[in-house]
Amino acid sequence: MSKKRKIPMMVRRKILYACCTIFAITVIVAICAKAGKTGIADITADPVIVVEAETNNRYSNLKITDWEINEMASIIYLEARGEREEGQQAVAEVILNRVASPQFPNTVHDVLYQKGQFSTIKSIQNAAPTEAQYRAICAALYGEPILPIDVVFFATRAENKNIWGRIGNHVFCYAYKW
Repeated sequence: MSKKRKIPMMVRRKILYACCTIFAITVIVAICAKAGKTGIADITADPVIVVEAETNNRYSNLKITDWEINEMASIIYLEARGEREEGQQAVAEVILNRVASPQFPNTVHDVLYQKGQFSTIKSIQNAAPTEAQYRAICAALYGEPILPIDVVFFATRAENKNIWGRIGNHVFCYAYKW
């Protein structure tokens, strides 16, 4: 059995850029400056993908680092690698919907590591995301949405009684109504 290898950062960026080009969207890969520093020598190598769309994008103004893209791809791999493209995109949308929701943390990293939410996070170091998971992220960011923005849960059985529907082996649910 051959061991899958991680996709190098530059290849991940090219895949994401190629996917986004397919959707005719402008993607800016910016270099973040250290806090309070503006000189060219002070720029770090922590790339950030800024989501900008030529159309109304429900995730506009979302900032997500390359590291978070990799974390997200790893979780999609662990949670949904056996699902069709639609199912993998839906998992990506749940993560992004949580970032957009005031009920959850406001970064991808914090959403993924929120206590009791993604049980596969403990195995993230064993994930070997493929191009399919990066395509799912790109489709979630720039493609036609599959889920409403208030669908924030998925599991193999319903998280609550507010069920949106099923895609493959996952049941997708709206937030709890208090």
